[in-house]
Amino acid sequence: MDLMAGIDTLEDFSLRYPNHRITWIIGGDQVRNLPTWKDWESLFDFARLGMVERAGGTFIEIPPELKVHHDREHLIRVPMPPVAVSATDIRRNAALLNHPDADIRETARTRLRNSVMPAVADYIESEKQYLARPP
Repeated sequence: MDLMAGIDTLEDFSLRYPNHRITWIIGGDQVRNLPTWKDWESLFDFARLGMVERAGGTFIEIPPELKVHHDREHLIRVPMPPVAVSATDIRRNAALLNHPDADIRETARTRLRNSVMPAVADYIESEKQYLARPP
């Protein structure tokens, strides 16, 4: 499956919306993995990162290599009730929108629309985000 990396998505958004300040929301569990992402340090050139707790999550620990970004308010905590939405699940359901089986496609569409706002689901579908090649 060809997935856009976070940095590619943010660069695209910054070109589409040059007059907006973008905050990229990530689950607190991904904060510790951030230094393994493609070009992770460049993410801060395009957006600040907002950390949210996952449902049932624990306190968000900021790795040492991210502390400078936290101190500069490029990495912020977003106070909100924890939600049980996973980007992995969103990508998995979006990829299945291209499945040859109509029942699987419809189930994936329903799950996707139940996990994100309608405008986000529309964007994912219209821009063919995360679509896999048919199996």
